[in-house]
Amino acid sequence: MNLVQSLIGAALTPARPLHVGEAMTLWSILAALQDGRGVAMGLLHHTSDSELKRYIEQHIRDFDDPWTKRIKEFMLEHHISPPPPSSDKPAARESEIPPGAKFSDVEIAEMLVVMFRNGLQLVQHGLLECLNYAMGALLVQMQADGFRDSLMLREMMEKRGWLKAPPQWHPPGAAH
Repeated sequence: MNLVQSLIGAALTPARPLHVGEAMTLWSILAALQDGRGVAMGLLHHTSDSELKRYIEQHIRDFDDPWTKRIKEFMLEHHISPPPPSSDKPAARESEIPPGAKFSDVEIAEMLVVMFRNGLQLVQHGLLECLNYAMGALLVQMQADGFRDSLMLREMMEKRGWLKAPPQWHPPGAAH
């Protein structure tokens, strides 16, 4: 069976009700989105790098906010109570944050990488347990959007010299 046949079969299959694992996955994803938005807003106040600032603002506008809305709507449509929303961080100027409390631009980028990694793993885990095709399609699209944003961050980090790479590995006996 190829991908097209699988997709056609999925589209023709009657909708299944969500099971408890799917409900918990959606609840966890929405909680992570809401909390992640708050963290990103806080990190936004720490950076002095204009490109990193634009990236964070764009990520909040084009990923966090629309996906929070879509996941919440899907949950409500399936009678799942959403987690309580996180509160927004108050505005602060980067210059007012004391040096000992201020994150560097490299640290901010690394924290965003960790947030992406954890979020994508949560979505991927949900996909592996998902039996509801509508939810599966939603999570596949979310994962694709997350990959896109994480690749944009990686490119920026590489351009800025912030990308940390482990040393090259040379297998025993291989020519160096």
